[in-house]
Amino acid sequence: MGMIAALSAAGLAAGLALTGTPAASATTIPDDGVLHQRLERFCTRVPHLIERGEKLQPRLAGDAETRGSLKFLQARIDRAEKEGHDWAAKRLELRLERRTMLSQKLPAKLDSLRKAKTECAAAGLGGTS
Repeated sequence: MGMIAALSAAGLAAGLALTGTPAASATTIPDDGVLHQRLERFCTRVPHLIERGEKLQPRLAGDAETRGSLKFLQARIDRAEKEGHDWAAKRLELRLERRTMLSQKLPAKLDSLRKAKTECAAAGLGGTS
Protein backbone atom coordinates (compact mmCIF):
# COMPACT_ATOMS: atom_id res chain seq x y z
CA MET A 1 0.00 0.00 0.00
CA GLY A 2 1.34 3.40 -0.90
CA MET A 3 2.06 6.14 1.58
CA ILE A 4 -0.86 8.29 0.34
CA ALA A 5 -3.36 5.43 0.64
CA ALA A 6 -2.07 4.53 4.07
CA LEU A 7 -2.27 8.10 5.28
CA SER A 8 -5.76 8.46 3.81
CA ALA A 9 -6.77 5.44 5.86
CA ALA A 10 -5.61 7.37 8.92
CA GLY A 11 -8.33 9.93 8.39
CA LEU A 12 -10.95 7.23 7.96
CA ALA A 13 -9.91 5.31 11.05
CA ALA A 14 -9.48 8.43 13.14
CA GLY A 15 -12.98 9.47 12.17
CA LEU A 16 -14.35 6.05 13.01
CA ALA A 17 -12.46 5.81 16.28
CA LEU A 18 -13.18 9.33 17.42
CA THR A 19 -16.82 9.58 16.28
CA GLY A 20 -16.88 13.05 17.72
CA THR A 21 -16.65 11.90 21.34
CA PRO A 22 -14.00 13.19 23.73
CA ALA A 23 -11.12 10.86 24.59
CA ALA A 24 -12.18 10.78 28.22
CA SER A 25 -15.46 9.05 27.43
CA ALA A 26 -15.33 5.34 26.82
CA THR A 27 -16.11 4.42 23.23
CA THR A 28 -17.24 0.83 22.95
CA ILE A 29 -16.83 -1.09 19.75
CA PRO A 30 -18.41 -4.54 19.47
CA ASP A 31 -15.68 -7.20 19.42
CA ASP A 32 -17.36 -9.29 16.75
CA GLY A 33 -17.98 -6.60 14.17
CA VAL A 34 -16.21 -5.77 10.94
CA LEU A 35 -15.54 -2.27 12.25
CA HIS A 36 -13.60 -3.69 15.19
CA GLN A 37 -11.51 -5.88 12.86
CA ARG A 38 -10.72 -2.95 10.56
CA LEU A 39 -9.79 -0.68 13.43
CA GLU A 40 -7.66 -3.40 15.01
CA ARG A 41 -5.79 -3.87 11.72
CA PHE A 42 -5.37 -0.13 11.26
CA CYS A 43 -4.25 0.47 14.84
CA THR A 44 -1.62 -2.23 14.43
CA ARG A 45 -0.21 -0.36 11.42
CA VAL A 46 -0.32 3.19 12.84
CA PRO A 47 3.15 3.18 14.51
CA HIS A 48 4.75 1.97 11.28
CA LEU A 49 2.91 4.62 9.25
CA ILE A 50 4.13 7.34 11.62
CA GLU A 51 7.68 6.03 11.32
CA ARG A 52 7.49 6.03 7.51
CA GLY A 53 6.10 9.57 7.45
CA GLU A 54 8.80 10.82 9.79
CA LYS A 55 11.48 9.25 7.58
CA LEU A 56 9.93 10.77 4.47
CA GLN A 57 9.90 14.38 5.69
CA PRO A 58 13.68 14.91 5.82
CA ARG A 59 14.13 13.04 2.55
CA LEU A 60 11.69 15.33 0.72
CA ALA A 61 13.34 18.40 2.26
CA GLY A 62 16.88 17.23 1.39
CA ASP A 63 19.36 18.91 -0.93
CA ALA A 64 20.02 18.11 -4.60
CA GLU A 65 22.31 15.24 -3.57
CA THR A 66 19.62 13.47 -1.53
CA ARG A 67 17.83 10.87 -3.65
CA GLY A 68 14.09 11.38 -3.52
CA SER A 69 14.20 15.01 -2.42
CA LEU A 70 12.32 17.75 -4.24
CA LYS A 71 15.58 19.48 -5.16
CA PHE A 72 17.03 16.21 -6.48
CA LEU A 73 13.98 15.77 -8.69
CA GLN A 74 14.23 19.38 -9.89
CA ALA A 75 17.88 18.78 -10.81
CA ARG A 76 16.84 15.70 -12.81
CA ILE A 77 14.22 17.81 -14.63
CA ASP A 78 16.79 20.48 -15.44
CA ARG A 79 19.24 17.86 -16.71
CA ALA A 80 16.56 16.17 -18.86
CA GLU A 81 15.53 19.51 -20.39
CA LYS A 82 19.15 20.45 -21.03
CA GLU A 83 19.73 17.14 -22.84
CA GLY A 84 16.54 17.52 -24.89
CA HIS A 85 14.56 14.72 -23.23
CA ASP A 86 11.26 16.58 -23.21
CA TRP A 87 9.08 13.52 -22.57
CA ALA A 88 11.17 12.48 -19.56
CA ALA A 89 11.19 16.06 -18.26
CA LYS A 90 7.39 16.22 -18.46
CA ARG A 91 7.07 12.92 -16.55
CA LEU A 92 9.47 14.17 -13.90
CA GLU A 93 7.57 17.46 -13.60
CA LEU A 94 4.38 15.52 -12.85
CA ARG A 95 6.25 13.50 -10.23
CA LEU A 96 7.62 16.71 -8.70
CA GLU A 97 4.12 18.17 -8.56
CA ARG A 98 2.78 15.09 -6.73
CA ARG A 99 5.70 15.04 -4.28
CA THR A 100 5.32 18.75 -3.60
CA MET A 101 1.66 18.20 -2.73
CA LEU A 102 2.68 15.27 -0.53
CA SER A 103 5.28 17.35 1.31
CA GLN A 104 2.64 20.00 2.02
CA LYS A 105 0.05 17.51 3.29
CA LEU A 106 2.41 15.24 5.22
CA PRO A 107 2.62 17.25 8.49
CA ALA A 108 -1.18 17.30 8.85
CA LYS A 109 -1.38 13.59 8.03
CA LEU A 110 1.25 12.81 10.64
CA ASP A 111 -0.71 14.80 13.23
CA SER A 112 -3.81 12.78 12.32
CA LEU A 113 -1.87 9.55 12.69
CA ARG A 114 -0.55 10.59 16.10
CA LYS A 115 -4.09 11.41 17.24
CA ALA A 116 -5.28 8.07 15.87
CA LYS A 117 -2.49 6.33 17.81
CA THR A 118 -3.64 7.86 21.09
CA GLU A 119 -7.26 6.96 20.31
CA CYS A 120 -6.23 3.40 19.46
CA ALA A 121 -4.38 3.16 22.76
CA ALA A 122 -7.37 4.57 24.63
CA ALA A 123 -9.66 2.02 22.95
CA GLY A 124 -7.20 -0.81 23.60
CA LEU A 125 -6.82 -1.62 19.91
CA GLY A 126 -3.77 -2.72 17.99
CA GLY A 127 -1.49 -3.21 20.94
CA THR A 128 -0.25 0.40 20.68
CA SER A 129 0.92 2.28 23.72
